Amino acid sequence: MSELKETRIDVGDFKTQCYRLIYALDGAKVVITRYGKPVAVMIGVDELEGLEATIAVLEDSTGVLRRSIKDIQPDRLHDHDDVVRELG
Repeated sequence: MSELKETRIDVGDFKTQCYRLIYALDGAKVVITRYGKPVAVMIGVDELEGLEATIAVLEDSTGVLRRSIKDIQPDRLHDHDDVVRELG
């Protein structure tokens, strides 16, 4: 996912400009600040869905890695020749 264009705006200004910011979100993010410190971020639905899809893939990959780690435990490893002999 590429870096989103960022706009910073104070929470007070956000209140008065909310509608304009929503319509301008296309491919950007708005960082809402209070006293100059970030307190919230507003992103578009497409960006949110992209983040959620990325999280789902990473969670699935984590599960695959956990299962793989279990599979490499010494009592679960089998020599290729032993498998061929056993299966015929």
